[in-house]
Amino acid sequence: MRPCNTKDINVHNVNRIILFSILFLCLLNCSPEEISDDSVNLIITNDGNGTTDPVGTISVIIDTEIDISATPFEGYHFLNWTITEGAIEFVTILDENIPDTKVILYSEDTTIQANFHIEESLTIASSLHGNVYASKTGLVNHGEAIDITATPDSGYYFVNWITSAGTGVSFDDLSAQDTTVCLTGGPATIKAIFNINPITETTGTVNFNLRFVSSGNYYVGENPPGIDNCNLTKSFWVAETETTYELWYEVRYWAENTASPLYTFANDGREGNDGVDGAIPSLAQNEPVTNINWRDCIAWCNALSEKSGLTAVYYSDSGFTAPIRSVSDISSFDETLGSEDNPYVQWNANGYRLPTEAEWESTARGGLLSKETGTYSAYIAGNTGDYQYIYVDQYLWYSQISNNSTHNVGEKTSNHLGLFDMSGNVFEWCWDFLGGSYPSESIDPIGGSATYSHIRRGGSYDFDITTCTVNYRNFIEVFTEWENTGFRFLRLD
Repeated sequence: MRPCNTKDINVHNVNRIILFSILFLCLLNCSPEEISDDSVNLIITNDGNGTTDPVGTISVIIDTEIDISATPFEGYHFLNWTITEGAIEFVTILDENIPDTKVILYSEDTTIQANFHIEESLTIASSLHGNVYASKTGLVNHGEAIDITATPDSGYYFVNWITSAGTGVSFDDLSAQDTTVCLTGGPATIKAIFNINPITETTGTVNFNLRFVSSGNYYVGENPPGIDNCNLTKSFWVAETETTYELWYEVRYWAENTASPLYTFANDGREGNDGVDGAIPSLAQNEPVTNINWRDCIAWCNALSEKSGLTAVYYSDSGFTAPIRSVSDISSFDETLGSEDNPYVQWNANGYRLPTEAEWESTARGGLLSKETGTYSAYIAGNTGDYQYIYVDQYLWYSQISNNSTHNVGEKTSNHLGLFDMSGNVFEWCWDFLGGSYPSESIDPIGGSATYSHIRRGGSYDFDITTCTVNYRNFIEVFTEWENTGFRFLRLD
């Protein structure tokens, strides 16, 4: 046997030392991915409304399915998984919309988050004068379409749906009796709104519709919001449209030729802004009557009451035995109580009369229906935004779009009460004397003391849109008539 060579042993040891040194240097200069390229970090978080398993940072093998689960806190439900850090092309969540699923990472560290949402629950509020059916109530899925149907009681009609509590509620069609609703903002309560059917009255050969306005507390006033507790204690029926020339002519002709005693008017009335005063109604008969003064209006209302078998409202005596039947065009004001300019008023009579300014404004704003639906505003009648709102033209005739002319009543979109032209077309006479600031009382305001001017409301075809808002006030003398001024009437329920 050959003896050991010490030189060979030393060389071998040196080689081993060099090899281990190289390996050690590699370990010092290489990242974990370069040392082991088959594992990455998965970081699992949540939005604070639940827990996850696992949670925090874990090391996982790439291309391997990892089980993950999410559990919501009480009052919340699982919404989804989302990738908050990392490239989505290097991650697969097998089903991001279920709480128990699997995730696969392919090449880099990734953070995913479990998201939760407050539980959606649907409640149907009790609705007066009708019933509501929902395909599902109580807990519902986030964004689930729920079928809902509103059925009015006999004598009522469906108006629209409202959200009476909660947020994140969307209706497919607010104005449809049969529609769907989705909840995305937690618990919510919805309600169907119903109103009394309009009634149709006939005088001679002319029909006219009346709409119901409920008594209640309203915001009214020149500077919004005005009095926030204006209490109208009596419900009433108000004309659906401005008084047409056809209706005016029918009643005036009867009053001047058949009534006993006969009536006398200061003005014959005009068909729209450019008709012939007192002419037989023509193709424009459904335009509003104009060119009548305030005196004409109260006499005409008395005539319609008498013709309809109702009790007149305006009288020349305190005993309410002599209704105002004759009015003049004298260009002076008579403040004497019982005169044509300052008549006695039987406020509880069932006959027709001009609305007070408070009645007119609460009606123009949409009555209690608009208060309940959140659209009781100081804008254009029926609209839910200010007068610059892009769709405002659908509600009224005003100077920029009227072609400087009145139009048939009822051509534009109504307000929530089903009333047309409360803004625009023609100004409408009200009962109230100008008499200072409006209103001065909070219960059934009737305006100030007698003066030569009366309030007119609503704007007209030849006025700018800014004057057509439901809280804009204007006035003219009691004896003055204009081609841009007419009226509508009401009677108590």
